[in-house]
Order: sequence, then C-alpha cells, then structure tokens
Amino acid sequence: MNGLFIGLGIFVILIMCWMGYVRKVERRSFSSYLLERLLFLFFKPLTYSKDEPAKFEQAFNKMAKGNDVPIANPKKYIKVDVQEKDVDGMQVFVWNEKKDTNQKVIFFTHGGAYVLQPTKMHFTLVHKIAQAIDAKVVFPIYPKTPKHQYRETYEKLEKLYRRILEENTNPNSIIFMGDSAGGGLSLGFAIYLKELSLPQPKEIVLFSPWVDIATDNSEIALYEPFDPFLKQSGIQEVAKFWAGEELKQPLVSPLFGDLSGLGRISIYIGTHDIFYPDNRLLHEKLLKEGITHRYIEREKMNHVYVLFPIKEAREDIQELIEELKK
Repeated sequence: MNGLFIGLGIFVILIMCWMGYVRKVERRSFSSYLLERLLFLFFKPLTYSKDEPAKFEQAFNKMAKGNDVPIANPKKYIKVDVQEKDVDGMQVFVWNEKKDTNQKVIFFTHGGAYVLQPTKMHFTLVHKIAQAIDAKVVFPIYPKTPKHQYRETYEKLEKLYRRILEENTNPNSIIFMGDSAGGGLSLGFAIYLKELSLPQPKEIVLFSPWVDIATDNSEIALYEPFDPFLKQSGIQEVAKFWAGEELKQPLVSPLFGDLSGLGRISIYIGTHDIFYPDNRLLHEKLLKEGITHRYIEREKMNHVYVLFPIKEAREDIQELIEELKK
C-alpha cells in the first residue's frame, strides 16, 4: 500500500512539473498543449499524393458522404427551440428570434473545407456568443462540394440575406461570423454583396479563415509541422472541387479582393495553423490600405482553436463578446 501511495505521489509531482514546463517554457495553457498532443496522436488529416491518388479519393468521398442531405435539428446541442427553414432548397436553422428589427443577428457560416457538415462545437460556440449579446442566429447549411460549387452557394446565401433584409432587419445589427472555410466564405460573401450594392453587415468575425484556397504560400511549409489538423496537399485538392480553375477569384480567395467598404473585419488566428501566413498577409493588406480592423494572433494556438475547451479560447471569446456588445 505504501508503494502505491509513493507511486501516486511521484506521478502527481511529474504532472505538476509537466504543467509548469508548459506554462513557463511553452507559454500556453496546459489544456491547449495537451489537446495539440492528442490531436497529433489520434487525428489523421486529409493528404494527397500523385503516386497514390486513390487514397485521397477514398478519404475525400468518405468526408463528403451524405453532405447533400438535411442534418438533424441542433436543439439537442444547445437546449433551446430551433426553427428549421427552407430557403431555395437550403436548410437554415434560426433561434433566439425576438421580432425586433434592431436585435443583433449572427449570420454564421461553418467550416469544414466546404465538404463537412457542422459539428456540435459550431452550434455551441455561436450559441454561447448569441446568448451573451442576445442575438438571433441564422445558421445556413450551405451547399457543399463535390456536388456543388461556390457560385451556387453564393446565390442561395444571397436569397437568404435578402430575406433577412426584407424582415426590416437593420444591417447595422448584422454580424457575419465563420470559421476556417466558413470564415473565407463570410469574407468572400461580403465582397459578393458589395458587388451587388447590397448593405454590408456591421461586423465580419473570422476564426482561422481560409482566405486563399490555392494554399500555395511558400511559408506554409514552415508551419505545417505544427498543425495537427491540416495538410497543404489535401486541402489544395479539395479547393479544386469548390472553385475549379478560379482559385485566385476574390470570392473564394478574399485575400485578393477589394476589402474597402466592407463591415469591420476581426481576425482570430493561431501560429500553429497553416493558414497563419495568409492571415498575416490579410492583416498587412488591411493595414497598408488603411482599413480599420481587429487582428488577434495567438502564439502556438491550433486551427480554429476558439472551438475547443481551452483557456485561450475562453479568453478570446469573452473579449469578442465584450466587443460585440458595444
């Protein structure tokens, strides 16, 4: 029995030392460090090799399976009533609607490489923010690749946006929000609306956005070893399904678009993310062009870190909530 207690004591001491190392040397929360280690151990990102294209095809088809059929109502995740609507054949979830034209509206486009359906984490994140600012949530399950491409999706989102405006919603109360591919979609859609001379949202909040789907920045190779989620080769192939040969089109790669006259842009990005170099370029472009924006860069945070139960995510989401209350 004494040996058991001694062993347990040694184990506790080792854990405490490990946590101390992470805080003082890694300069990050222990939860974020542990999450990253677990992701590297158990998560297998999509890759592509010219020598073995069948492996990519098999994995891609598995990802895309069923992404063109309606998903279950998310009320089981967020524990509130959720309306389900149909807009031109596109499933849309709406909740916390107060019938007040000045109520804030979060228009959320989820990530998933334009292939995957939203996860529980997407719904719980946007619900947390919406609760804190008493916002209505509009959550489209937009058409995805390989059966659909970006132009069709933009047309359906446009119809949804026009419907929101027809409800006499004040555009100054609208917040675009999205993560990863959904972040790129949010920004690209704002450019699309400007081209149509439709009102801009007040805010455009981007979590680890995919802003250049060609994903050919030479600096990506420096960050890929630290990213447990994404591999350059895999998402480059996925991008071709979504945009065809139009990989540098600003609607799908908003890094190359005219960003003047849009809603205020907020960018949240970690340095353990292959999208980090392009997000830095986006930040620098906005600075150079004198466009007011917010840029939050988190050292050693992973792709879409805000979705996870870690200290850094809680801090940044709370900071965002306070900003959106203004």
